[in-house]
Order: sequence, then structure tokens, then C-alpha cells
Amino acid sequence: MRPFAYKRSPKGRYFRELKVCLVTKGTNVQAALPDFVNVVNVPASFQPAHAKYKGWALEWCRLHWKLSELDWVLHLDEETEIDEYLVQACLDFIERGTEDVGMGTIYYTSHNYWKNPFLTTAEIFRVAEDFGRFQLPIRVFKRPLLGWMHGSFILINGAVENKVTWDTGCLAEDFWFAFHNILPSRPHAEESNSAGFTQSHENSPPLVFRT
Repeated sequence: MRPFAYKRSPKGRYFRELKVCLVTKGTNVQAALPDFVNVVNVPASFQPAHAKYKGWALEWCRLHWKLSELDWVLHLDEETEIDEYLVQACLDFIERGTEDVGMGTIYYTSHNYWKNPFLTTAEIFRVAEDFGRFQLPIRVFKRPLLGWMHGSFILINGAVENKVTWDTGCLAEDFWFAFHNILPSRPHAEESNSAGFTQSHENSPPLVFRT
């Protein structure tokens, strides 16, 4: 949440690859995307112990990529857009930050705002909730309150994904991931998470995992 603070810090981390991951059920995804986007179908034969739906696709992605501590994954939703500023903020978070999980603020009023005043006002409250319910506890307590973490615009180190995994029967897999990452009894909770701004990198092509 503090991209300029990271920009002023010296580079202290090296990373191998930053992947952009978006899960969708669309059947015409390839036709709507540019050539540099790699669309991967999750095989129906993949049967994890618990994961369902989006968590099922994310768990296959984690295993398929063979993630390490040198890898980072930016998770996006279908309606989320990124730009050059977000890309640079992501690189600053990875190279100049110390946290292993970053969560960005989603601005729902970036396009066509006030075209419908009622809906725009409602979206403003969603942005305020992002700053309050999601970002404030991380800034104050260095961890999400009760595991509150939205599933889009989260940047996660590969080692953290491997420790927590996405193998859960919980339909709110983002909440489950954040909650179990901060549990003191689990080995993956040794590093507390801090808020960051999440972006992407041209180092590897974006991937769409179609379920």
C-alpha cells in the first residue's frame, strides 16, 4: 500500500520470475486475448485432496509451475486492469521490500465514473472498505484481520504458496489462504505479512488458467 516508500528503499532481493495468474471459466478466452498471453487448461484428471473450483485451479497452477522462493505470483480477477505504474510498483515491492505477501487496493471507479451516479457512489464505499477492512489491519497489526484478503491484486512469493497451498475445500480460498498463513501453529506463519502494492512484470507472459 506504500509504493513510494518501497521506491526509496535500496534493492535487497533478487527474483527469477513474476507470473500473472487469472482464473476464468470462459470458453472463448483465447480469441479475446493477445498472442503473448498463455492460456492453460487445468486437466480434469487433477484431483487434489480438498481443493474445489478456483482453489482447484490455483493448486494445479502452484504444482505445475514448481514455484520457489525466487518466484512471485500476481493473482488477478477477470475485471482487474493493470498499467505501467502498477508494474513498477510490483517490482519495487519485490526487489526493495521485505514482505512475502502484498495486497493492493482495487479502485472500482477508475473508468466511466459518474456515468451512473448511484452505482459510482456505491463503488466509492467499496474502495473505502478496501482501505479500512483490508488495508488498515495490515498497516496496524502486520496481518489481515481474521484472514480478510481479497482474491484479486494479491502478490505472493512462491515459497509462501508452497507452505500454505491452495488445497482447501473452503470456497473463499483467498480468506482461507490469508487466515492459515498467519496461524502461529503452522510452520508457514514464521513470516508475518505486510501490506504492499501488487503489480505485474513482463518477465513472463501472463497466464489464464481456465477451469
